[in-house]
Amino acid sequence: MEKKLISVLMPVHNAELYLIDAIRSVLDQDYREIEFIIVDDGSTDASLEIIRGFEKEDKRIVFLKKENSGIVDTLNYGFQHVNGDFVARMDADDICMGHRLSTQLRFMDENNLDLCGSAMKLFGSSSRIKKYPTSHDELITNLALYGKTIPHPTVLMKAEVLRSHSYTNRFPYAEDLALWLDIAFGSNYRLGNCPDILLNYRVHGKQTSKEKKQQQVASTISATDYFLREQCGIFTNQELSANYILSKSRKRSSFQDLIDYSSFIGKIRDYLSINKINLSYLNDKYYEVCKKNAFHGFMVKDLFLKSAENPTARQKLELGIKTALKI
Repeated sequence: MEKKLISVLMPVHNAELYLIDAIRSVLDQDYREIEFIIVDDGSTDASLEIIRGFEKEDKRIVFLKKENSGIVDTLNYGFQHVNGDFVARMDADDICMGHRLSTQLRFMDENNLDLCGSAMKLFGSSSRIKKYPTSHDELITNLALYGKTIPHPTVLMKAEVLRSHSYTNRFPYAEDLALWLDIAFGSNYRLGNCPDILLNYRVHGKQTSKEKKQQQVASTISATDYFLREQCGIFTNQELSANYILSKSRKRSSFQDLIDYSSFIGKIRDYLSINKINLSYLNDKYYEVCKKNAFHGFMVKDLFLKSAENPTARQKLELGIKTALKI
């Protein structure tokens, strides 16, 4: 059978410190049918010279240059030059495992997926392993509830996905989440994450996610609210606000927030049910939120009883309330 061509798309901006390792990790993949599209976004360091050196050695490299305009424009520009059946994302400061592409391609085929991320290992100023939900249904649920989704630098997707869904500048520093939300709630494409560690993700002080954290959080909220309203139903501002507060916050919430959150859960449950998404993930997360707010007393149980379908969870919640109230 003829092997599918994978286009690896990597934006570069002043990445001279890490670029050699990143490029080598792509060129050394055991899956050889690739084109490596490297787009320089107006670098002023030695990145250009490094890329040109590799370009002379390996004809699979497609080197593109443009004036600096940011990652979203750079990714969309690079995609215009894609010839592959699949597109893999790569960042200029990370390192792929040698079997990354072959493993993801096999995982996508075995699980009927259109887009696939993976687990990854952090290194540099932080060292730990990050794992993500593997199933489509759990990812869809997590996208609605601010849970773990898909790590952008690990993604491999069918090229057709990016032909109908592109990156947008509308949500600065959350362009990846906005794309996942658009795909998840605006199409029938299936998402997943391979459980294997397929990328070494470098953690360092110059990353966008650290420098612009506050704006990234604001964009995350705006993007989630926007796509939920566009695709999933009519939500009030109070319901959407409560979704963020109770899904993300570790602090105690007001009972009114819990009421609004329960209303949100009811509406998102209807959407997931219509789209044949396994509701167990949603029910589990709702139970955990109610359990965390058990200090409000048996009013929490009354709210939970209106929505929960699991008798065992109801009994556990009642026990949690009694414990919180020291009854």
